[in-house]
Amino acid sequence: MTTTTTTTPEEENDETARVLWGASVALTQYLLHGFPTHEEQEQPPPQPQQHPFYHKTVLELGAGSQALPSFVCACCVGGPPHRVIATDAIAATLEQVRYHVGLNPHQPPTTFLETYPLDWTNTSQLDTLLHEQELEQTVDVLLAADVLYGTELVPALVTVMERLLSYERDSRILIATREGRDGIAEFRDRMTTNTTIAAAFDEIRVETFDASFLPPLPDELQKTEDATATAILRQRYYGNFTIYTYQRKR
Repeated sequence: MTTTTTTTPEEENDETARVLWGASVALTQYLLHGFPTHEEQEQPPPQPQQHPFYHKTVLELGAGSQALPSFVCACCVGGPPHRVIATDAIAATLEQVRYHVGLNPHQPPTTFLETYPLDWTNTSQLDTLLHEQELEQTVDVLLAADVLYGTELVPALVTVMERLLSYERDSRILIATREGRDGIAEFRDRMTTNTTIAAAFDEIRVETFDASFLPPLPDELQKTEDATATAILRQRYYGNFTIYTYQRKR
């Protein structure tokens, strides 16, 4: 199921959502390895009936045009989830997600990737999405990669997470970020000590990974005569990353 959205000139020119960010790939690697610790990275992923995503509702915030974690969840991870949903504030970005899904030959026969616009600061849009798609505190797994760029959107992001995540004991939030981003400390503090939302969260796992955790950047993406563009591409892809896991405070 998808929605039809319009695109503004500002959205057409937005570049951040079109980039293959390393944090998104790191989170995808993490999901494929069944939430590994460093010592467990070479171990096979759990069986479908054991995987945390089996028959779950999975939603990605700020998915970007690749929506890589969402797509992998829909196709590969632990058998079919109940639903996989990619969201982003930019209409053109969601159109690109649907385009990429249509190109991929590995679309699963039993599930598909839903896309919906979601601007965390737009309370009316959030209310409509939660009501029409029955997502109010029903999402089992929330995913986000490289969505922290400062402190301004941290309160809205935490509020959205609180409204989406279910109260099931095994519900989780996984957020991947490049080390050194502004807003990380504020986000972690607000997640665990916030008294303005219905329930704070427990930070139950923090794992760091360097660039060796990522697959090599495909040569096809680096074939450009613009050396500066290639350098920027590599800078956005490679780096040190941290993945934080949260559950509702008991």
